[in-house]
Amino acid sequence: MTNARHRLSVIANHMLSKPLMQVAKASSEHLQKNNIPTHWYKELQFSKQVKHALDNNLPVVALESTIISHGMPFPQNVETAVLVEEQIKKYGATPATIAILDGIIHIGLDKEQLTHLGKLGKKCIKTSRRDIAVVCANKQNGATTVSGTMILAHLAGINVFVTGGIGGVHRGVTETMDISADLTELGRTPLCVVSAGVKSILDIPRTLEYLETSGVTVASFGTSEFPAFFTSKSGYKSHIEVGTTQECARILKSNLDLNLKSGMIVAVPIPKDKEAQTGSITHAIETALFEMDAQKVGGKDATPFLLQRVNELTGGESLKANIALVLNNARIGAQIASDFCKLKNPSLRVNSDSDPNIILIGGAVLDITSAPKPNTPLIANTSNPGSVNLTFGGVARNVHEVLVSKLNVENVMFITAVGSDSFGKLITSHLGGSGDIAVGPNRTAVYNCVMDHTGEMTSAIADMDVLECDLTPQHVHNVLSKKLNTIGQRVVFLDGNPSVQVFEKVCEMCPNNYLLFFDPTSIPKCTKPIIAKCLDRIDYIKPNQDELFAMSLYLYEEIGTRPEVKELNIRDINDCLKLLIVYGGVKNILLTLGADGVIFAKKSKNNSIYKKHFPTFPMKASDRVNVTGCGDNFCGGFIYGIGNGYNVEESILMGMRAAHLTLQSPFAVHPLLNTEYITNSDLK
Repeated sequence: MTNARHRLSVIANHMLSKPLMQVAKASSEHLQKNNIPTHWYKELQFSKQVKHALDNNLPVVALESTIISHGMPFPQNVETAVLVEEQIKKYGATPATIAILDGIIHIGLDKEQLTHLGKLGKKCIKTSRRDIAVVCANKQNGATTVSGTMILAHLAGINVFVTGGIGGVHRGVTETMDISADLTELGRTPLCVVSAGVKSILDIPRTLEYLETSGVTVASFGTSEFPAFFTSKSGYKSHIEVGTTQECARILKSNLDLNLKSGMIVAVPIPKDKEAQTGSITHAIETALFEMDAQKVGGKDATPFLLQRVNELTGGESLKANIALVLNNARIGAQIASDFCKLKNPSLRVNSDSDPNIILIGGAVLDITSAPKPNTPLIANTSNPGSVNLTFGGVARNVHEVLVSKLNVENVMFITAVGSDSFGKLITSHLGGSGDIAVGPNRTAVYNCVMDHTGEMTSAIADMDVLECDLTPQHVHNVLSKKLNTIGQRVVFLDGNPSVQVFEKVCEMCPNNYLLFFDPTSIPKCTKPIIAKCLDRIDYIKPNQDELFAMSLYLYEEIGTRPEVKELNIRDINDCLKLLIVYGGVKNILLTLGADGVIFAKKSKNNSIYKKHFPTFPMKASDRVNVTGCGDNFCGGFIYGIGNGYNVEESILMGMRAAHLTLQSPFAVHPLLNTEYITNSDLK
C-alpha cells in the first residue's frame, strides 16, 4: 500500500505541478536537455517502434484507447484499431496507441495488447486526466479518453493526436453542467488534435463557444463549416479554414514556438461517399437522447450509451461511418505529423537534392502536332493545308510541367532518357536541373500526331525506343536508392514508356508510403504492370476505355480459367473494372471517357465495386483546340490534390479543371494554368 501511495504521489505531483512544455521524450539526451526527472519518465513504457521514432525525430501520431474499449464492439474495435495504425504507417508516421495496462502507461501497443484491450472492453476504466493517477496507483487497466491521451502524448513528446470525435458541451448543460474534460484539456495542452469535429450528439454551438473562450484554435480542413462527426455539415462555422496538411503543421509549430500552452483542433469532414444519411442519424440521435434522459444515464456513461444506441437505431450505419471517419482522420493526421517533423527538424526537410516528394518516371518527348486549317475537314490520302507545331511533350514531362511550372510544387524529380542529338540537348536545356536524365545512343523520343478539325487525334507515330532501351533498370535503381524516403506520403508516377524491367524495379524498391500512379499511355504499353507482376502494387491507374479493355483482355488471358473470373465479360466496363480491381489487385481506377468525363472505381464490400461518375465541365465546341495534353494535365492536377491532403474525389475535380483549361490551348499545358484555377470549387 505504501508503494501504491508513493506512486500515486509521484504521478500526481508531476502531472499537476510540472509545466506541460517540459515533455518526456524517449531518449536520455532529451531528458537531460529538458531537465525531466527520470523517475517520472520511468512511468512511461514505450513500444520499440515509438521509441525508435522519437529517438530519431521521426513523425509519431498518438491514438486514444477508449475508442477500442468503449467506442465499438469486439472484434470490430480491434480490427478498426489495426486498420487505423496501418493507415498511419502508410502515410509515413508511427502510430502510438496509448493505454494503461496493469497500472503501466503504455505509449504504443502491439497486436496482442490491442486484442487484450479490445476483449476487456468496458471492464477498462475510462481514463481522463483525473483518473490517470488512480488507475496507475491501483494497477488497473485504463483506456484513455481524448483528454487522458492528450496529456500522456504531450508528456511523451508527441505533438499530433488522431481521434474520431472529441467530447463537448452536452445538451441540457444549463441544468447538468456536463462539459467534457476534452475541452478543458484542449485549453491547456499544446497538442494538435485531428478529429471529425464534435460528436453530433452534443451541443455544437455551445462547444464552439467554450473552445473560443479557452483559446483553442479550431480549423476545419478543406471547408469553412465545422463537421458534425457522422455528417460533414453542422450548420456552424469554424474559426479558420485550412487547405493543406502543411498549413496545419505551420500553425502547430507557431503554437509551440510561442509557448501558448493551448491546443488546436483540425476538424476533418467525413468523406462524402461514407457520410451517413443526415436525416436518419438526426432522428436516431433524438431518440437516443430521449431514452438516455428516461434511463437517467449521465457522466462518462453518456457518450458510450448514445453511440451504441444510435448504431442500433441506424442498423449499423453509424458504426460504418465511425470507422470511415477515423481512417480518414488518420490519413490527415499522419501527413500533419510528417510535415511538422520536417519543419521542426530542418535536417529532415525534403529538397530536390535529397528526397523528393514526387518522382516522375517516363517520357520526355518532342511533340510534332499537325492539324488542318480551322473548320476544314481532314482529307485522307492527300496533303492538307494547315499548321505544324513543335512543342515539348511526353506524358511524364507534361505532368512535370503541370506540377512544377504551373502549380509551383517543390521537390519534384523527373527521371527520363534522351538521345545524344540536338533534340536531346533541347529537352535537357528545357528541364534545367530538375531532371535526372540518362543520355543514350538512340534518337530522342518524338511523337508525331495528326489532328482533325475538331481537335481530336486521327493518328500518330511514336518513336520512343530511347525510353525502352536507355532508361535502364540500373539507372532507375541508382537514382531511387539515393532519393527514397520513408517519411511522409509521397508519389511515384510512371507513364507507359519505361520497360517492364523498370516497372519491376520501381515496385520492388518503393516503400509503402509511396503511392504508385500509372498512366497506361497507349494500348501497346498499357499491360506492362501486368507483365511485371506488380499490378497489385499500383495505387492508381488512369486508363481510357480502350486501354481498360486491353488491360482486361491481357489479365483475363492469364487468370480467365478461374471460376470466379470465367463469367466476366471483358467488353463490359463494369466487368473490366471488377477484373482489374478485385482479381488484379489495383486499388483505384480513374477511367477517363473523353467528353463523357471520368469514372472513379475502387473495391467495395463482398468483392463489389464502388463507382462514381464525374461529368465534364460545360464547354463550347468552338473552344476545343487540342485534346492531346488533357490526360496529362488531369494527372498533374490529381497528383497535386493527393499530395496536398485532398481526398480522391476532390483531387479528381482538380485534375478535371486542369484538363478543361488545357483543352482550350494548342500547347500540351495551358500557359495560364495555376493553383487558383484547379482549386476553384465554382467550376463544377
